[in-house]
Amino acid sequence: MKQESLQEELKGLSPKLHDLKQQNDGMRVPEGYFDALEDSVLTRLDTMGTRRQTIAGSVKRNGIRAWLFRPQVIAALAALFVVVLTAKRFFAPTPAAVQPVVVHTQPSEEELIEAYILQNISDFEVDQLAAVAKDREAEVVAPPVTPLQTPGLEGLSPEAIELLLREMSDEELESIL
Repeated sequence: MKQESLQEELKGLSPKLHDLKQQNDGMRVPEGYFDALEDSVLTRLDTMGTRRQTIAGSVKRNGIRAWLFRPQVIAALAALFVVVLTAKRFFAPTPAAVQPVVVHTQPSEEELIEAYILQNISDFEVDQLAAVAKDREAEVVAPPVTPLQTPGLEGLSPEAIELLLREMSDEELESIL
């Protein structure tokens, strides 16, 4: 019923179109037209010499390499790399701070005496220093004696003073010090 009303309405609006449809005339494409269209167009272009050559880069590539070198994939891989490095830095155990071990040992009596003498060397007289050097059996070169430095030894040479110091006993040297 609807079909008949549509046909009548079409006939009323445009009788010429209605007649064309009834004749099956007009908009028909020959059989296999689109199958042969590409070949016929390419053949014509070849005969005219205007056909373009394909560019090697324009050929669509398939595969993992083509997928990997897309800008979106490269950006995603770079972001993933940054995230992994950041996570490694924050979640990796940090080595404990190494603190130097300081061993406090009591210095020996000889070390204390030597430190005291070195700090106050200007307070000692030459004969006192020579006595300490004799205990250590080290060779001492005495500076020239001046009357201001050693009272009572004005006329003695350094060799004579050294001889006197060697002849003194340990108790006499300790009493001088």
